[in-house]
Amino acid sequence: MKVHLRSMEYSVSSIIVAGGQGIRMQTEMPKQFIHLNRKPVIVYSMECILRAFPLGEIIVVVPESYEGLMNGILSRYFAHNPQVQLAYGGMTRFHSSSNGLRLATKDIVMIHDAARPFITVDFLHQLYREAIENDNAIPALTSVESVRICSGADNKIVDRNLIRMIQTPQAFERKKLEAAFRTGYSEIFTDDASVWEASGHQVHLVNGLRNNFKITTPEDMEIAQLLATHAL
Repeated sequence: MKVHLRSMEYSVSSIIVAGGQGIRMQTEMPKQFIHLNRKPVIVYSMECILRAFPLGEIIVVVPESYEGLMNGILSRYFAHNPQVQLAYGGMTRFHSSSNGLRLATKDIVMIHDAARPFITVDFLHQLYREAIENDNAIPALTSVESVRICSGADNKIVDRNLIRMIQTPQAFERKKLEAAFRTGYSEIFTDDASVWEASGHQVHLVNGLRNNFKITTPEDMEIAQLLATHAL
């Protein structure tokens, strides 16, 4: 089914989960709030989402202790934009996503990591189209590295052609995702696609973006600084 841009503008709730504490970044400030080429990391994906879906909505999920900081970011970069609202984070990714989902009103929900700043408008439109046709769209990359499974002192090779590296945003039909989250929390849930799968739905993988990496370490931030500078 061909999906036109006008339907995209009206039908997307974007939930940005910004609950990371920056432990592996070795910084006091969570990575999503660190400045990347003069503006916070989280702002990059928010600006891209608003370009892709001008009449959609964005729900930013933050720890309550960072509400003031996030409100300051919203005031500076998205002054009084009624499309953007805040939700409090929970104890796990599952609970944070669930809190954001309660505020979502559009047909399609996209849930994104705040520490992945390099998404594109075309990529978001692709995810939307795939989610409309398949009820979900989960971006994934093939592994370019050799992969081994380690257990204690033992390790063994894995066929990397069977491995996919999962990214965000992950897109879902909202009402079905809400039902999936009502099944309750499990420790096996590492992302929203795992919640979807546990409720009996098929996970539909689509091509991810190589530049859509998650800033996790100081080395990641160095690469991100180069990409952000090059994009100007």
